[in-house]
Amino acid sequence: MPLDYERLKNWREPPLRHAWEAKDSIVYALGLGLGADLQDPVQLQFVYEQRLRALPTMATVLAPRFGWLYRTQAGIAPALCVHGDQSLRLHRPLPATGEVIGDLAITHIEDKGSGKGAIVHFDRTLRDAVDGSLVATLGATMFCRGHGGFGGRAQAPHPAPAPLPSRAPDASWEWATFAQQALLYRQSGDRNPIHSDPAAAAAAGFARPILHGLCSFGIASCILLKERMAWDPGALESIRARFVSPLYPGETLVLQCWDEPGGLRFRCLCKERAVVVLDLGLANGAATA
Repeated sequence: MPLDYERLKNWREPPLRHAWEAKDSIVYALGLGLGADLQDPVQLQFVYEQRLRALPTMATVLAPRFGWLYRTQAGIAPALCVHGDQSLRLHRPLPATGEVIGDLAITHIEDKGSGKGAIVHFDRTLRDAVDGSLVATLGATMFCRGHGGFGGRAQAPHPAPAPLPSRAPDASWEWATFAQQALLYRQSGDRNPIHSDPAAAAAAGFARPILHGLCSFGIASCILLKERMAWDPGALESIRARFVSPLYPGETLVLQCWDEPGGLRFRCLCKERAVVVLDLGLANGAATA
């Protein structure tokens, strides 16, 4: 069924204020798998309140808008929607405690045709709740299956990201996930039952509950922080990737990296099933030059 283009493009989501504490930064880091080795002082700085530092991708769960697309009453069915891609730009290092005000805006709605899909592009800004300074800018898309053919004003598709280099990766690293990871990661805000309830996951077409796409996104950032930025969370300036397939908790994520003049290009695969999880990745930071 086509979405209601006029209702959606005119939707205004109210600003959302979000404060977080040390506990929230720790829970987010634990949800990505940090802290498995408490003898590692590098990982300890993200999971222990003494000299605590926040991971940059925690910005993706601050002032969250989970479910906003369905509040628009634009005829969009949650079961038919999947997260398409995600980008994050940090305008300053994220503190371990703080408060932000999040604003969301729909920037583009692509019609893929009658009986097909629609792609909703939206941006989110996080500003410091005290001085109003910009903390982070996030961009994302939602692919809404079966909601095309709405006949709205024609809009050109967004430019596609550049393809990955055709040569073999310059480096490859592995990150093992654990069986309870989705249950822990969902404590950072995304309570979609496909990540915790076997029946809900089966209804969505999955063999069992899946890991959150933004968890895989956060893991990818951790790998790059570790291997290319000396574990300095302030070094990561931006990161983006396209979601292709989910990872199941307990599987191993493999990140393949290409060192390019424009930044670190990457993709992530599931080692056990040899499928691409994240694609067309690009990260920039102080250590990538």
